[in-house]
Parts: sequence; C-alpha cells; structure tokens
Amino acid sequence: MYSRCIGRQKRTFSKFLRISTQVKEALANGEGVVALESTVITHGLPYPHNLSTARSLEQKVRASGSQPATIALFDGKIHVGLDDEKLEKLASSQSAVKVSTRDIAKTLIRKEVGGTTVASTMKIAHAAGISVFATGGIGGVHRGADQTFDISADLQELSKTPVCVVCSGVKSILDIPKTVEYLETHSVNCVVYGQENVLPSFFTRKSDRKAQFNTERLEEVVELIKTSKSLGLPYGTVLACPIPEKYAADGDVIQKAIDQAVREAIEQNIASQSVTPFILARINELTQGSSMATNIALLENNASIAGRLAAKLCDRRPIAISQMKKNSSIPIKPKVVSIGAAIVDFEAITSEDVKDDGGSYNGHIVQRMGGVARNHAEALGRLGCDSIFISAIGDDSNGQFFRQNSEKMDITRVKVITNKPTCIYLAVNVRGNVKYGIVTSEPLLSTLTPALIEKNEDALETSDFILLDSNLPVPLMTKVLEIAKKHEKQVWLEPTDIDKVKKVFATGLVDAVTATSPNANEFLEWAKLCQVAVDPSVVNSADSVLELIEKEKIRLLLNTSLFVVTLSNKGSAVVYRNNLGQLEFQSLPPPIQMDKIVSVSGAGDSFNSGVIAGLTHNKTVVESLRIGQECARLTLQTTLATSEAINSQILIPERSRWDYCSVHHENRSCRWNQCFGGIGGFHHGADQICVVCSGVKSILDIPKTVEYLETHSVNCVVYGQENVFPKTSKSLGLPYGTVLACPILEKYAADGDVIQKAIDQAVREAIEQNIASQSVTPFILARVNELTQGASMATNIALLENNASIAGRLAAKLCDRRSIAISQMKKNSSIPNKPKVVSIGAAIVDFEAITSEDVKDDGKTNNCKLILKQHWFKFIMNS
Repeated sequence: MYSRCIGRQKRTFSKFLRISTQVKEALANGEGVVALESTVITHGLPYPHNLSTARSLEQKVRASGSQPATIALFDGKIHVGLDDEKLEKLASSQSAVKVSTRDIAKTLIRKEVGGTTVASTMKIAHAAGISVFATGGIGGVHRGADQTFDISADLQELSKTPVCVVCSGVKSILDIPKTVEYLETHSVNCVVYGQENVLPSFFTRKSDRKAQFNTERLEEVVELIKTSKSLGLPYGTVLACPIPEKYAADGDVIQKAIDQAVREAIEQNIASQSVTPFILARINELTQGSSMATNIALLENNASIAGRLAAKLCDRRPIAISQMKKNSSIPIKPKVVSIGAAIVDFEAITSEDVKDDGGSYNGHIVQRMGGVARNHAEALGRLGCDSIFISAIGDDSNGQFFRQNSEKMDITRVKVITNKPTCIYLAVNVRGNVKYGIVTSEPLLSTLTPALIEKNEDALETSDFILLDSNLPVPLMTKVLEIAKKHEKQVWLEPTDIDKVKKVFATGLVDAVTATSPNANEFLEWAKLCQVAVDPSVVNSADSVLELIEKEKIRLLLNTSLFVVTLSNKGSAVVYRNNLGQLEFQSLPPPIQMDKIVSVSGAGDSFNSGVIAGLTHNKTVVESLRIGQECARLTLQTTLATSEAINSQILIPERSRWDYCSVHHENRSCRWNQCFGGIGGFHHGADQICVVCSGVKSILDIPKTVEYLETHSVNCVVYGQENVFPKTSKSLGLPYGTVLACPILEKYAADGDVIQKAIDQAVREAIEQNIASQSVTPFILARVNELTQGASMATNIALLENNASIAGRLAAKLCDRRSIAISQMKKNSSIPNKPKVVSIGAAIVDFEAITSEDVKDDGKTNNCKLILKQHWFKFIMNS
C-alpha cells in the first residue's frame, strides 16, 4: 500500500512551477536564460531601490543576449519569470519571507510571498532547465562557525546541483578561507573571471584566497560546464567576478564598516537569517550609502556576464513548443525506445515445498502487467526518461488492461491486432524463485514484421538508447539492429530465456549489441553460442564468472561495452569499459536479503532500466549500477513487475542521500534517527520522513545541531497547531526529512534543574570512562535515571507516549484515507423470500496452464494454452 501511495505522487517541481511565456519560449528556442534570485528584492535592498534594481538586472540580462527569469513564490506557486506587476508586488511586500531550500514547501502551503535565496534559486532553476544564475554573493561559512556550526545551505546546494552561479565571490561578512575549503571539499568548481587568480570578496576586488583557476574567456567556462555534465558530475560551478574597478569603493573603508557591523550583530544577538540583512543595512549607514551603490553595481555586472555566458552555453537547437509539457520547461528527457512484448502476467506464489505430485499448495496469485520490454518501458518512464514502447496487443480485455496501466510510457506506437489475443504469462514462484513459466505469446508476436520497425525508424534514430526484447521474431530483431547500427545507437539486449539467446546470433548482427544482461542459464547458452567451453559450475559465484570473462573476453564480450550476468542470490558479475576503453570487472551483491524477497519477477528488468536511466542521464557506470541495484531492490519487495516506488529521485547521487556522520566518524552507518524520544545530533535528514520527537536530546550540542539541520535543508517545526508539510516536500521531490518537535506535557515535566545537573554529571562520567558511539545514550539515560531516583525515566516514558500519540494523529491526517460508511450501503429489501442454504468453503478461480513441452525446474518459459475456469463459465485463450 505504501509503494502505491508513493507511486501516485508527482515527485518533481512541475506541479508547482509557473513559467512565464517569455522564459518558456526562450528555453524552447534554445536561447540563453539567466535565473535571478529574489531575496535581494525582498530582504537585501530597501524599497524603491529594490524594484529599480530588479528591473535593471533584467534589462542587463536582455542586453547581453539572454532572457531573464526572476524566481519568486506567490500564492502557493513557484514563479519562474515575473512580469512587472509581480516585481512590484514582490518589492513592496511587507510580509515577504526569505526562502531557502528547506522553506519552499512551508512557503507554498502557507501561500506566502517568498524571496528565494541562492540555494533555493539553484534548486528551482535546475528543475526548470536553467543552467546559469546571477546573484551578488554566495553564502558560506559564518565567522565563528567552529562554535556555532552556522554554514549556509548555499554551499550544500552547490555541492549537488549542476548550475553555474555568477557572483562576486563569497559575501565579505563571512569566513572566506573556511568557505573556500568547504567548496573544495565538496568538489564545487570555483573559477575567477578576470586576469588574476584571486577570489573577490563581494565589495572588494581581492581577498587572500585563490580559486581553482582564472580565465578571461567565457568560452572556457562553457567548456568546463559542458565537460562536467558529460562526466555526470552533479556539482555546481561558482564563477567569481570582481566588481568593475570604476565602481569599487575604498576597500579599507568598507572593510572597517563590515567589521563594526559584525561586532554590533554579535552584541545584539542577531543570528541566522537576520544577520545578512542587518549587516548590509548597517554597512550602508556607516558608508553613507556608498556600499549600496557598490552592491547594485556588482549585481548589474554579474547579470551582464551571466547573460553573455548563458547565450554562449545554450545549444541554439529549437524545441517545438507543443512538445513542452504544460507549466514546465524541464529539459528534454533522455529518449529510450523499448521494443518487445506486452504481456499480462499471472504469478502463482507459494512458500511451501512444491513437489511433482499433482498436489495443490497454499499461496496467492497476482495479476499484473508484464512483458520484458514493457517492464523496462514503465521503469524508464518512472525514472524520468522519455519512454517509448513499440509492441502489439490484442483487441481484447487484456489489451484494455494494458492500456489502463501504461501512463508512464508513450504507447502511441503499439499496434492493435484484432484477431489475436494479448500475450499472457503464468509464472510459478516457489520461495522467491520462478521455477518455470508458461506463456501464450507466439500467436500475437508472430504477426509482427520488420515493417513495424521501418514505420517507427524515426523513434529509433532520435533515441539515446534502445532496449531490445528477445521475445520478438528474428526478422524483426534483425531490422532493429540494422537501424541501430546505421544510426550508431546503443542497444541493450535482454535475452529473456535460454532458448531465445540464439535469436540475436541468428540475426548476424550480434556486434550491434552494446549491452546485455543474461541470467546464469542464459549466460551458459551465450558462452556455448560463442564457442566457449564452460563448466556449468562457473555460475555458482560472481568471481568465477568474472575470471572466465577475463580469460575469454574477446569471444564472450564481442562488441559490448557493458556485460552483466545476474546470478540470483549470488549477486551479479559486471564487466564494462571505462572512459579509456579499458575493461573493468566488478561483482555486485544481491540487491536485498533473500528472506525479504516478495517476488523476483521484473527485478532484472528494473535493474537494467536503472542502469540505462543512469547512463542516459550522464551518470558514471558505477553510479548507474547503484541506481540499477536500488530499482531491483524496490521491485523485489513487491508483487508488481515494476515497483511503483521507482522514481527519478533514485537518480540523485548516493552521497546526497546518505551522508557522513561528523560525530561518530562512521560513513553511512549513522542514518537519521527515526526515534520517538529525541533526535541525535549532527545527523543529516536524508529521507522524506517526518520524525516526531521532543527535540534534540539534551545531552547533545543543541545550537550546533539546529544550525546543522538548517544547513542541510531539514524542515524543523515546533508542534503547536499541527502545521506540518511533508506531503508538499514529497511533491517537490525534496529528499529532506521533517522534524516535528513536541514539548513534553507540562504536568509530566520533572524539575528541569535537577535533571540537567544529572545529565551534566552523566556526560562527564561517560567521557571519563571512554564510553562512545551507540553506547553513550543508553549509559547516560540509565545514569540520569539513577541520579534522579527514577524521575527522569518517568519523564522519558511520558514524552515517548505523547510523541507516539501525536505521530499517530499526524499519520492518520497524512495518508489518503477513504472510509466507506456502512450507512452509505444500500439496503436491498426487495428480494423475495427463498429457501436459504448456507455453503461453507472456498471460492476459487482456477487457472490451468496446458503445455505439451517437457517442463523442467530450470527457469525456462514454455509455450502453452491457458484455461481460466470458474464454476459458471469457461473459456480458452489459445497459443
């Protein structure tokens, strides 16, 4: 049920995006577009200077040959490109809020006017297909961050969003050396646009820090951005532009004003989002307005440079407006064409010890859409690809079932055959493994001819990848491979069955296959067809398979650049060519523990689709394999052939979904604590989960933890009136958690001073006794309980119960519950009195798969006819 709920969510920004006509047309026509942030309008400059500056920045971008796209939030929508009326509304708003990435969902549900920061502007620009963004200066590591942990979310966004930010470096009120180190650690490109490799510091042209390199040619910046994209690197780029010399105010004067303003901010306890506006306003006062003029000058200069960069970066390849989805200008999706069978699957699943004795076994039967190529097409669509499916179905109820379950793919090229039944497959799944399958596919698939492929050559020619299902007739497969070779297209061959491996060799074009994924039995058949003698025991381990392939690589690999052998509970053996053309050998573990498998059907197709989606989204082979493993894991845990939990968020690099724990120094072992008591400190909110708790455990450094949560865009809400928003965050595709902090009920609160003294003493004892990591919390809780003579335990239990109660109410409100009242059911009192007979027993729908073939326990699929029987009707679907 959970996966079905998730599957219904739209996990992108498109639901909330409102892109102006001008911006949409510029993107459609391949013209340069520059994103502009709006906190400079709502919080950076006073009215009316903010309005005149906003208009001036847009004009500078236009004059440089690109289209401006100022981004802001209004009325529960994200606007990309503002007309003059909206600019006026934004500039004059007295209630506008500052919106970082974590604040997007909150601002949308409250329908507030929101000015976007560098972080949120990057996030939204990337979702809208905009690659260049102009601003004044980026946020960074705040002074004293070693004590406060105050680090801007801008830096985190730069580490995972591939947008080029044109700015004047790091704001000079921040700790520039630490910020530069942070950017370097997180692999963010940092380039100075000028004659010297010296980073500017916002108001002044020079700091004491160098960048990665400097350049005076925007063409070199374009090549850097494009090469990073080709490598699949998900990091942003900072293009630091010193303010033009003629506008630069006296650096010493402004620096003295900055130092004074920083001191005053500390003295007045101004923190977090209020710091920058206060300091900028104070600097403006101290410099008698010269800093504002400098600020506007650098903003205009950056907008102009960004406009020229965007114009050079764009491909100038027009896209028809009609091809763009309503309210979205997300860049063209990778196009993958899947060619093969659409099959209605019936799977009989049992955990009993099945014998060949004619007996009946307890289990359950699942009906779903299947077919190797169709499974790929659905998964690829879920993963953000433009998924085109070429196949055939019958004009019958099963064909209708296919049409009703194909919303994730383009099925306009699927042929309807009026006098043949839609393909049906019956699988027998015993304890997680398909023992054998029986299929009625030949009557329909035999009607398919090469003419179908010739008719759809345009789809193959414009594709980024082709998935070929070996269920197809050899002449049709031959035509696909001919066209693929003609247009130099990547082809992934899925063998599908032991007996069908030979089909691709029969085409005489096996060298057109660039990737394939046989299972153990299919691999043995592949080796036989390649005239390689193989001991069947070689498939008992991935290492043995890799050793064989390394020894016989020329004969076995042929022209493939990616060769995957799936070995069930033994994992997978993978061989691929790196960027230098050298072979790499890698074994993968099983995606999931065997005892957690619900059904294996479709898992291999999901794996393949994840890898293809990764490759077509410019991911590395290693990262693409991770994506494939995750897709397989999800499908293995459902009876569906393609898990509804598969979505484009899986393409997000693993590093941004599983982070390093800075406290325990244990990579990936410390996940977000989904506890009901209190959360741990310094952990990243990586999952879309709402954690109901009583705040941060008091044994931890609370101020640093709060700053850390803010830096990593975690929603943090104190429970007052049940105003939480994980649903909107999921709809936006934001992979961050939500903390709902619930104060303990006052009547249960123990004396705070007594408990705090006990906590301090317990912490000291833990340090003295060298108790660390997972043992710390149990030790301290037990010791505090002793010192408070049980008062703390009673308090702890009370807060756990309170949080559990609140979490239950929240979960009930969050889910899409639809109850049916008994009173809504009509009473039928008009039925005449009849003799009443009560029959007690089972109501069963019988499926009988009838084949004349010798069925063996080898995973092979056999031809048959399938009989569906109930006591009142019977019909036969012939093969």
